[in-house]
Amino acid sequence: MKSNEYGLFENAIDSLAVGIFFYQEYKDQMAHKHAILNIFHSIELLLKERLFREDPILIYRVANKLFVKENSVTIGFDECLKRFRSIGINLSNEELKAVRALKNKRNFITHHKFIPNEIEDENILGLSLQFIGNFLENHLDTRLKDEIQSELYYPIEEIVDSFEKRYLRATKQAEDMVTPKTKDDLCDPKNLAECPECGTETMACAHSGGYCTMCEGSFDIQNCPGCGNFTAHLDNMGQCSDCTRNLMLRIDNE
Repeated sequence: MKSNEYGLFENAIDSLAVGIFFYQEYKDQMAHKHAILNIFHSIELLLKERLFREDPILIYRVANKLFVKENSVTIGFDECLKRFRSIGINLSNEELKAVRALKNKRNFITHHKFIPNEIEDENILGLSLQFIGNFLENHLDTRLKDEIQSELYYPIEEIVDSFEKRYLRATKQAEDMVTPKTKDDLCDPKNLAECPECGTETMACAHSGGYCTMCEGSFDIQNCPGCGNFTAHLDNMGQCSDCTRNLMLRIDNE
C-alpha cells in the first residue's frame, strides 16, 4: 500500500474517530446522527477487513479473480455476514443483534429521517462501540486502545462503561418483570425479547405488549409461530430473528 493510501482498516479507524469526535465536541442532537453514521461505516469496513485477511477476493461482489479490478464493486453489510458464515467465522447472537440494531438505525436515518432520542442513541452507540472493541480483539488481533488516539479512546471507554452499567440494571429489571410471582402468573406467559429500537434483549413481553427497560420504549408485539415467544416483529421468513438464526446455523452445519 502506498504511504498516502488508507486501507480498509485505517479507513475504519478514521471513521470511528470522526464519529466519536462529533459525539464529544458537538452537543447538539445532530451530532448523534453523524456519530451513528460514521460508526456504522467503521463496523462495515472492519467486517470487510476480516474477510480481506482471509482472502482479498472475498470483499468483492463477484468473488472471482478473473473479473475483479481495482474499481470492482465490493459487498455490503448483509453479504459480509453471509460470507462470515460460509467460511466459518462465527459471531455470537449478541454481536449480531448489536450490529443489526445499528444498521437499522443507520438505514432509517439514511433513507427516511432522523428522530433524535437521547436514551436510544446512547444505547445504540454504547452497544456498537462495545462490539468494535470485542471484534478488534477477537477477530483482528489488536486492541482499540492501540489503534486510536488516547483523547478519543477514553471517551469511548466511558461510553461503553456507562452503557454496560445501564444494561445490567435494565436486564435485572426486565427479568424481574417476566419472572412469575404467583400461580396466576404462570397462566400469563411472558418472555424477554430483543428491543426493535435499541437492539438489547431487555424488552419484557406479555399479552398486553412489550416494554424495553433499556430505552423505555413501549411496543406492539406478536407471537412467533416457530418458538411461541412474543416478539416485536416477524422477519421475512415469518418468524422471530432467533428462530431464523438457529435455522441458518442448522443449515450451515448440515
